[in-house]
Amino acid sequence: MSITGNSSGQDRTTSAADRDSPSDVPSGEYHFEPGHGEVAARILDRLGATAGDPLEISLACHADAEFADLPLGLQSELTTLLGFELDDEATDGSVALTPLGGTRTFLQVRPIGAATQESHSLWRSILASTDLPILVALLCDSLLTARAETGVDHAARTVIAYTELGANDSIDNLHRALGIARANTIARRRRMPVEEGVRQGAFGFAASAISGHMPDGVAARLAIPLSVAPATYTMEDDERAQIRALLDQAATEYRDPSSADWIADCRRNLATTDSERLEATRLQVDMYLATAESEDVGFRRMHWAAAAADVASRYGDTESRDRAVRLMQSVPPESMEWQSHEVTVTLPTSALRSHVRRYKMAADWRHALRIFLASKSPAGHHDQNVATSRASSAGSIRGLVSCVTFGSHGLPERSDGDFDEEELVRTEQLAIGTNGLLLDLELREIERRFGRPAESEITSWLSVTFSCDPAHASQFAHALHLYWRKEPSDSARVAIPLIEAGARRLLLLLDEPIYRLERGASPGRFPAMDFYIDKLEGLNLDVDWVRAIRTTLLDPGLNLRNMSAHGFKFDFAASEAAVLLRLAGLFCAMPIEQESESDREMLKRPTVEARRTLRRRLSWTWR
Repeated sequence: MSITGNSSGQDRTTSAADRDSPSDVPSGEYHFEPGHGEVAARILDRLGATAGDPLEISLACHADAEFADLPLGLQSELTTLLGFELDDEATDGSVALTPLGGTRTFLQVRPIGAATQESHSLWRSILASTDLPILVALLCDSLLTARAETGVDHAARTVIAYTELGANDSIDNLHRALGIARANTIARRRRMPVEEGVRQGAFGFAASAISGHMPDGVAARLAIPLSVAPATYTMEDDERAQIRALLDQAATEYRDPSSADWIADCRRNLATTDSERLEATRLQVDMYLATAESEDVGFRRMHWAAAAADVASRYGDTESRDRAVRLMQSVPPESMEWQSHEVTVTLPTSALRSHVRRYKMAADWRHALRIFLASKSPAGHHDQNVATSRASSAGSIRGLVSCVTFGSHGLPERSDGDFDEEELVRTEQLAIGTNGLLLDLELREIERRFGRPAESEITSWLSVTFSCDPAHASQFAHALHLYWRKEPSDSARVAIPLIEAGARRLLLLLDEPIYRLERGASPGRFPAMDFYIDKLEGLNLDVDWVRAIRTTLLDPGLNLRNMSAHGFKFDFAASEAAVLLRLAGLFCAMPIEQESESDREMLKRPTVEARRTLRRRLSWTWR
């Protein structure tokens, strides 16, 4: 068999150059000696006579007495050589020879391109002394990948070695498929005329793999590169039709979502029109939906339906996406089999009394409200939360597994978010929940000691003391009275838009350009709450308060604003309403009247004005 090719072509699987010379080899590394190759070839031929791939030979070496008698340097070189494997991670089906280590195994293994000339000499010597197909293909490719042999003749020899490997039915089927795919990669990248013959061999083996009921991974290793256009000739309609028929046969044999993925990828690669690409996606989505409908457990049903919706959205199939979303919406919440874990923490009565002790020093309700408006952020101190979240999540397995977050509506909201950010939000939510209980105690203590001052009096006091807009002050007073009347849900429904209005008013007073002009069919409007929070963060509003507002109102977080606005939350606990009143009070107690440098500085310490006339005590924690 004779193979020729473009002698100017290069195999671009690696870019490492062979820069070492014998004199450059550091002491302690392997030094080639005559006879090493013959000895190694004899041992490897014996151990590999029944092996299915190089890894099996490597495992056999560790239990072999003759191998153990070899010099340690030679043992290390042979172990490294047998650790080279065929890797098909590329999306186009191309295959490369790579070390067994790397990011997948967390092992530090010498790259093939970093091999010394001493290693190259050993490889050449073994190659001259062995006829074992697995070993011949591995050695030829190692020399080619390391660029120790770059000529077209050696590339041709490597292609022949891999095609003969694929025809050997005594070798592991997956290794045979990868070998043929590697031969195709070399021939395609070097634009060798033999590429068409290699593809024909790949097609024949793929067909036999499917009809022989081999695992779908064997067929996939060949079907994917077959679906990619060749480099040396134009794929004719007949060849395209044959590959499509092969994929149809695979779809009949392998009926699972994993196989549907690579079959759909191949069909899209072969498609010449938008309708063919759309049909490939629909067949893929149909398999996902059929799997979802066959599931009895709601969580698995939801998983496959959501995966179908994701695939359909990714490839622009609106109709299939809608079918998948309908199925997601139809999953009964009770079938999801959610589990709740409750933790009860008992707070000593003395600690609660100690917390509200500051209000005993208040002369009247005005003094008491000033203490309330001077309290710290409900989310606590940001730096402490970051440290706490990192300490509590250190070494957590949650950082290593895929995570999907479901909303209170029972549908998935996001997947695989930033782990550190999610842990921080979790810590902040715990702090907000705890501080909400304490804020509830504070407001109840104010009512117990001073009764309920008239709404008009509270409005007037806020306007005069903090220059608060009368309309905002009136709404805060109204929300406070609803709270004291034990109507926390009604109070929260007033406080939530009041927080947004307060943030918007603050930005307008600071002369920030926040209004969005008309664009096309979209009318002019003010932006949403998340924009205001980002803007205030950019203006250096105290990060403790930025995080409290964001985590309380938006997602990720408690998402109280959106849950209430869109009809997913109607009832609020007293502690939630207390937190919302505290956030609304932040904007009522910031006496900013116009844009000035001093006003912008106040953002860094937003509660400074509320604390100005208060006598600080050792037991009071402020920031």
